[in-house]
Amino acid sequence: MTSTRSAREVHQKKFRDHRLVQRWQDGYREAISGGVSIRLPYGEQGNFISDSTAAMSYDMMLKQGERLMVSVDAPGAVFSQLRSGNAILVESDSLGTVQFTAQRTGAHRLIVQPGMVTNGLFRLKVERDASLSFPVAGKGNASIQSFWADERDGGKRRHEGIDIFAKRGTPVVAVADGFITYTGERGLGGKQVWQRTGLFGHSIYYAHLDAVTVAGGQRVRTGDTLGFVGNTGNAKHTAPHLHFGIYTASGAVDPLPFVYRHKPISISDFKVFSKTAIKVKTARANIRKSPDVAGEVIAQAPRSARLLVMGQSRDWLHVRSDDGRRGFVHRSVVSAVN
Repeated sequence: MTSTRSAREVHQKKFRDHRLVQRWQDGYREAISGGVSIRLPYGEQGNFISDSTAAMSYDMMLKQGERLMVSVDAPGAVFSQLRSGNAILVESDSLGTVQFTAQRTGAHRLIVQPGMVTNGLFRLKVERDASLSFPVAGKGNASIQSFWADERDGGKRRHEGIDIFAKRGTPVVAVADGFITYTGERGLGGKQVWQRTGLFGHSIYYAHLDAVTVAGGQRVRTGDTLGFVGNTGNAKHTAPHLHFGIYTASGAVDPLPFVYRHKPISISDFKVFSKTAIKVKTARANIRKSPDVAGEVIAQAPRSARLLVMGQSRDWLHVRSDDGRRGFVHRSVVSAVN
């Protein structure tokens, strides 16, 4: 029985300098133990240094249904890995590209490490977006006007979905490939369509339709029209809208992260501090867990203390101190070391 080697393992086998390989492995293990905190979308630009064995580690929150997209533009091999606790969720090839859809809401850690001889300018993008298409044709985030867990019937129950408002007759479209499990008119949902995204996928619920255009057992593709926006069922006294819900084996889940559109990285995220060594020019510099003035202060560097620059995100420098602490300092409190 043969085992498939990861891209990291294949890269590692190419080098016979065991001390370099050991330092590379140590850098990876150090990154696993902890890193900086970021909010998405996140962009960073910096310089990989040949024979540097350091890896960068980023902690972030992902919501169930969000799709994470990681890309690294660099002049050589780069390896990315997404983790949750001790579990490796996905690993990249030698290009560092990762795509992943979160199966549960929680903390995730991204490890990014250049190859052992990768040298030069890098640009890192860490973005999130919806994992499903938007269910009402021609509409987007602004049309969502009622949300998960909103009170219903005077607080007797909670909203198990989101409401997307549109003119009566606006097409309601499939958010993914799958097959129709039920169509009809019943209960609070009025005219409705239930779709299954796969044998072990999610059940998608489209309700309050004015009319239905598909039948049970029919296979559909993303973007196919399933019906039209209306206000049937218990929505007869409200403006036309689609009630959109998602159900897993454990019950209803918040569908918003599955369909909410996010803006891509801005070019303003990509500035580069030309020097890799800096020193503190003020009385002290706060090293923060995240690139924000509200970020937790994890250390303070005194005047003239030297720091290694790993990258830059907007006006924040991603640094490493002599004692191995990693965080962000604002570029206004440091100066370059020639």
